[in-house]
Amino acid sequence: MTQTLQSQSHFINKYIDLLTQDSEDLDASASTSAEHSPSSCDSALVCVGPRRWRARGGERRQMEMCILCHEAQEILPDGTAMVLAAFVQRSTVMSKNRKRPPHNPESYDPLFMHPDLSFGTHTGSCGHIMHSLCWQRYFETLQSQDAQWLHEQTSCDVVNGEYLCPLCKCRSNTVIPLLPLTETTCRYSHTNLCL
Repeated sequence: MTQTLQSQSHFINKYIDLLTQDSEDLDASASTSAEHSPSSCDSALVCVGPRRWRARGGERRQMEMCILCHEAQEILPDGTAMVLAAFVQRSTVMSKNRKRPPHNPESYDPLFMHPDLSFGTHTGSCGHIMHSLCWQRYFETLQSQDAQWLHEQTSCDVVNGEYLCPLCKCRSNTVIPLLPLTETTCRYSHTNLCL
C-alpha cells in the first residue's frame, strides 16, 4: 500500500505541470460552455461528457484525414468528397417472424411499415475515412488484380463490389459520403433533441 502511495506521489510530482494545465483547460471549457446557450443554433456540440463544450459558429470546421494518402481535408459543400467505408446487408434482427415471405411487390405500399418488420437493412462502418478519388483508385486496383487470387487471400468478393478497408481490413461493400455541417442540420438536430 505504501509503495502505491509513493508511486502516485512520484507521478504527481513528475507531471504537476500537465495536471495544472488540464485543470486550467477544464475551467476554460466550463466558462466557454456557460457562454453558449444550448438552444442556440449557431453552435455545434463538439463532444459529450463532463468536459463537453460547444464551438462557436466560426470554429465549426470538420477536418478529416484520408487513410490512403494521409492528407487532411476540410469537409466543405464544394470541396473534395470524403467517404466512409461501410457494409450494407439485409437484417432480420427486429423480426418477430423470420420465416415470413417478402412483401408482394404489386400490393406493397412503401409508406406503410408493417409492425412485424420481417426484414430490413443494416449498415455498419468501421469509421475510416478516405477521399472518394483515393477510394476509387484503391477499388479499381483491387478489381484489376486477379479476382480469384484476391478471393482466396481475403475472403471478399470483388466481383460483387466487396473490398477490405485498407486500414483495419474490415469487410465493406459500399461507401457513405461525409456531409458538412449546415444550419439546416443544426436546426433539424436541435428540433429532434427538444422532442
